[in-house]
Amino acid sequence: MTKKITLIILLCMMLIALLACSENTLNDYFFVEIMANSEKSSDTLAAKKTASGVYSYLAVILNDCDSLLETENAIYENLHNIEYISNEILSQLPVCYNAHTQIKEVERNLRQCGNAVIRKGKYKTLIITLGQGGGDTHYSVVYPSLSYVEGEKDIILKSKIYEIMEENKKNAKNRQV
Repeated sequence: MTKKITLIILLCMMLIALLACSENTLNDYFFVEIMANSEKSSDTLAAKKTASGVYSYLAVILNDCDSLLETENAIYENLHNIEYISNEILSQLPVCYNAHTQIKEVERNLRQCGNAVIRKGKYKTLIITLGQGGGDTHYSVVYPSLSYVEGEKDIILKSKIYEIMEENKKNAKNRQV
């Protein structure tokens, strides 16, 4: 009887270890990074305005995406539009550089966002480089829609893209009335 219990416990521990090290869980996120031209305040502002415009556009194109693959495909299909939108935003600001977009795998360190843990590993990332890209990098998780902001006491999970999607739906309903 003790051999059976020991065997069951050993099998459970092996299963837990296997699930914890599974490669499938490492790539279940898709990031977006916006790299400012420099650390000057005007470039940081340009990055924030670009992020706002890009997040609004992503909220529209990702509204019906229910999986990582659908998210990745939608971003690939709209990569030129994302670059165009970024450059349109920059053209309205007092800066003299363009945006360039690409998707590549980026190595990320372990990160905890509230209750969510993003493990160390390579993740697909939409990279929007403004000018030389030598400034601060603003990033967010596009899939699943998970970002975080620090509240007064705790880190609060917040989805900027989800908020924009919900606002768009509410505005659409108001226009129908």
